[in-house]
Amino acid sequence: DRSKRGGSGLGLFKYIYRPKGDRKKRVCEDCSQSDRSVLVTRGRLVHCAMRAHSRKRNRSSRVDRLVAHFQENRHLFEIFSNSLVGAIQRTPTLAQLLHSIRSRVKDPDSLRRKLVARAKACEAKSGVLDINTTNLFRKVNDLAGIRLLYLNIAQIGAINRSLLNVLEEQEYRLV
Repeated sequence: DRSKRGGSGLGLFKYIYRPKGDRKKRVCEDCSQSDRSVLVTRGRLVHCAMRAHSRKRNRSSRVDRLVAHFQENRHLFEIFSNSLVGAIQRTPTLAQLLHSIRSRVKDPDSLRRKLVARAKACEAKSGVLDINTTNLFRKVNDLAGIRLLYLNIAQIGAINRSLLNVLEEQEYRLV
C-alpha cells in the first residue's frame, strides 16, 4: 500500500511503503511511525525516521549515565579543587603575587549540554561518542577549574615558578 504523506514535518518524504504480510507493527513513540515502514525520498529508500528517534534516546540515556557517574564522583573534584586552592593560599610568595583565587566544579547540567553537543557532532560524522564512564575524566578536561587573578603582567614568571613548585610539592602531575 502506498499513501501520500502530508503535513507531518517530514517534507522530504513522499511515500510510505509497507511490506505485505506485515501484521505486527510496532509504532514509534515519538512520531507514530511504524518501525517496519520504509520511506522513499527522491527515489532513494530511507529507513523510518524512528532510527533517528532511537539514536536520540540512546544518546540521551548514555549522556544520563555519564552525568550520573560524574555526580557520584563530584566530591573528588571538590576535594581536589579545595586542596589545591588551600596549598596555593598557604604559599607565601604565591599568595603575595595573586589578587584573588576562584575555583569551581562543573555543573551537571553544563556537562550534560557539553556531552549532548559532542554526541551530536560525532553522529554527524557517522561516528559514535567515544566517551564512557571509564574515560570520562580523561576526555572531558574542564570538570574542575581554578582561576588565579593577578594585577601585574610582569609578575607572571614568578607566579609560574611558584605555581609549578606548589604542584610539585603536592605531587600533582600536569598532563
